[in-house]
Amino acid sequence: MLINAAWGLGEAIVGGLVTPDMYGVDKHSGALLAREIADKAVMTVRTVDGTQEVLVPAEKRHAPTLSLGQARLLAELGARIKAMYGQPMDIEWVLHEGRIWIVQARPITALPTQKHAL
Repeated sequence: MLINAAWGLGEAIVGGLVTPDMYGVDKHSGALLAREIADKAVMTVRTVDGTQEVLVPAEKRHAPTLSLGQARLLAELGARIKAMYGQPMDIEWVLHEGRIWIVQARPITALPTQKHAL
């Protein structure tokens, strides 16, 4: 299972403003297969008027966005959602005050035909 994570709202990832951290987790064992921690220079934050891009604080810029336990929990939730729908899913989630919230799940419509390293 592949998990992408960055600080702030997901708009920075979707908009290509930041390269997210990447976690590859084995969906059966929960073992961490790969982890790439990105240089996350900006993040999208909520404001009174909507959203805005701000600089990531220096101490968080190269820090992992998820702990191993959080990555494992996301993989477990992803596997349960996939089983519920009977197909691979693109799942959007939020980590707030230590809790993970699933905010959207939709079918993945285009999967690679070849197996990758993960």
